[in-house]
Amino acid sequence: MRKLSVTIVLATVLFVMFFPVLFGKETRSPVEIITIEPGNRFMIKLESNRTTGFQWQLGQPLDKSKLQLLRTEYITSNPKIIGGEGKEVWVFKALAPGRAVIVFKYVRPWEKEESEPKTKSFVVLIREDELLENNDWTPQSYE
Repeated sequence: MRKLSVTIVLATVLFVMFFPVLFGKETRSPVEIITIEPGNRFMIKLESNRTTGFQWQLGQPLDKSKLQLLRTEYITSNPKIIGGEGKEVWVFKALAPGRAVIVFKYVRPWEKEESEPKTKSFVVLIREDELLENNDWTPQSYE
């Protein structure tokens, strides 16, 4: 009887843990942190497939005192394949020291949002300090 109870509890826990993945409810991803100096540019690359009608959009307005959106571009992985996947490339410039948040949502622009869209979030730390100056690695591209 005890083995049956343990098995039921374990099965319930596993079901609850994997329910979002199994039934497509996993819409949020962890926040990524980008550290950069003012005046520098950086790009964010997001997996995308425009042939499905979905595209990445900003989920909230940018803090224009901290970040400037320079351009966006869609690049197909293989232009010869119809319906092939690609990447959306977003290029930003850090303007002033501080903290900014970039939130993207993956939506079909013409559809009314009835369910929670897939999102991707970034926290951008814009700083002028010795930590960055002494660091040989400066992040520029994020996928």
